Amino acid sequence: MLALDASPFGISAVLSHELPNESEAPVAFGSRTPRKSERNYSQLDNETLTIILKVKNFIRT
Repeated sequence: MLALDASPFGISAVLSHELPNESEAPVAFGSRTPRKSERNYSQLDNETLTIILKVKNFIRT
């Protein structure tokens, strides 16, 4: 499961695993401050940027 959050102040993501008892356990997480040019992105563009950056990050770990 991948949970994302994006705003002009920060972008973050949490990769978690759903356990048999229906609870979630975090596997990895990451966040960063958007660059100056990224702060003007629309909400949809921010969410898309978060998906791309974090999936790339999680693949490397």
